[in-house]
Amino acid sequence: MQRDELAVDVLFVGAGPANLSAAIHLARTLQAKGMQKEIMIIEKSQRVGGHILSGAVMDPIALAELFPDWRSRGCPIEAEVTDEEVYLLFEKNAMKLPLVPPPLKNHGLVIATLSDVVVWLKEELEKLGIMVFEGFAGSELLMDGDRVRGVRLMDRGMKPDGTAGATFAPGADITAQVTIFGEGARGSLTKQLVEKLKLQGPNPQIYGTGGKEVWRLPTGRFSAGKVIHSA
Repeated sequence: MQRDELAVDVLFVGAGPANLSAAIHLARTLQAKGMQKEIMIIEKSQRVGGHILSGAVMDPIALAELFPDWRSRGCPIEAEVTDEEVYLLFEKNAMKLPLVPPPLKNHGLVIATLSDVVVWLKEELEKLGIMVFEGFAGSELLMDGDRVRGVRLMDRGMKPDGTAGATFAPGADITAQVTIFGEGARGSLTKQLVEKLKLQGPNPQIYGTGGKEVWRLPTGRFSAGKVIHSA
């Protein structure tokens, strides 16, 4: 099968906060040294932030290192943490603790919708002349022995039974001198790489099952800077 091939210097797989921040720092460093390198970011979601479902209480220290003027740049922060409470939940009622244990204290931190933050990071990245290619999922690794030389993109226009449809187009091969995987805790390409190169180590990654909910509350029901912990 004939596939298009695109060569870049650095390929980032996944447009989450880690990869976007790393790409911004790399682009600035290269520009400061007068070096011209082609950087590409691919993101499987149809839009950056589309697969990030998180409200976050965030320590802005790393953000301030990346952008000392992050507030004036308009980073989308919902509120400063102004109030915190801790509750023990029982079957039919709850008990508020008289104090907030030190590990749960969040004063000085900010509340953010992480999907909005990564959209903002993408916009800042594009100001540096780097494009994020949305809706392009990687399907497999391109390897030379034990060296990653790039990523093959997923074929498009496939039927539900796995055969090629009328709009079928084979995924392109993207090769790079350096490939950086930032797909999240269970990234499909990262999983392939860990298994192929036996990167599990003596303490393999373990996972817990959890649930995540996003609530939309009536205006005035809950103060913007309030954080509630429960157990």
